[in-house]
Amino acid sequence: DPILVLNGDVLTQFNFDNLLSFHNQNKSQATIGGRDFVVDVPFGVLEIDNSDLLRITEKPTYKYLVNAGIYVLDPSVLNLLCLEKYIDMPDYFKLIKDSGFSVGVCPIHEYWIDVGKPESLKKADKEWKKTK
Repeated sequence: DPILVLNGDVLTQFNFDNLLSFHNQNKSQATIGGRDFVVDVPFGVLEIDNSDLLRITEKPTYKYLVNAGIYVLDPSVLNLLCLEKYIDMPDYFKLIKDSGFSVGVCPIHEYWIDVGKPESLKKADKEWKKTK
């Protein structure tokens, strides 16, 4: 059966059954949960070519799909691991992909926060109480 892996510093209301369904429907050997992350730049961003100005984008907002620290792995990719060698998940997923396995990305729209820093833990504490 597929294995669910979750970073220990993630707090979420994501439905893991949906992740497993996504993984199975897409016939992936590995699936990463992806979360939208928005960055607001409070300044004008300069785009240049050498030292020539191409354009100025005033206070842009950039949206990225980021790794949410939630994964599904099929047993077929476990033999890529070496017990004597440390590998982090981004490198492991690169190895999975480079070995020819299918890697899917399942979007996460539900509440999600990385509580690995004190300020985000405080934020999560306030937000979590509001969701109850």
